Amino acid sequence: MAQPTPPTHPARPPAKRGAGGGRPPRDPSLVRRRLLDAATRRFAAAGFEGVNSNQIAREAGVGVGTFYNHFRDKHEVHQALVLDTLEGLQAAVAEAAAPPEAPLEDQVRALVQAVLGFAEGDPDRFRVAFGAEAAPHRAPRSVRAAGENATASRAQVGYSTRATERRLEQLRNSGALERAVDPAVAARAFVAMQNDVVCWWLDDRSRATRDGVIETLVRLHPAIAARR
Repeated sequence: MAQPTPPTHPARPPAKRGAGGGRPPRDPSLVRRRLLDAATRRFAAAGFEGVNSNQIAREAGVGVGTFYNHFRDKHEVHQALVLDTLEGLQAAVAEAAAPPEAPLEDQVRALVQAVLGFAEGDPDRFRVAFGAEAAPHRAPRSVRAAGENATASRAQVGYSTRATERRLEQLRNSGALERAVDPAVAARAFVAMQNDVVCWWLDDRSRATRDGVIETLVRLHPAIAARR
């Protein structure tokens, strides 16, 4: 007696895969991380104005609706990238800090080396936060709707301006720094200059040796350049 033929089922279509391969993650924190990584790649490749939310979602392998579940617009995702980068940079600088009793020049050198090392570890991330193609000074939609004055901008005076300012203030009060130097101005000017130089060097490392970048920045730091 013939056996009944088992029912056949249509083949399932292959699972949709994200840009990085594999199924897109479902954990919200992993999806957010995936979107941040995708945004970093897109911003680094095309600049802030050359990217839109759809492109970031496509790069991350998720739907545009998923993007809007996490961020209101590209300004907000850029702000998140900047804050994430600043946190990482602050941690790197704190870990590499020379002891307080170390010579001042060694303290400055440790700081500069930490910044450069962080930038070398993730050049795209550093450029997106600090480079010339980063986001203009504009609050994200959520902030503007609330009528607040806070701005989400490129992090060009980023990670430890206040700490640098306080240290310069101490040096000036002790007589070790020229009285004409304004600690707030000097701190912001140095950090902006340092980040610009690092981005310039990352674009073409044949422009200067690594040691040359470090030692020049050390000597241009106001705590060294404006010593009495």
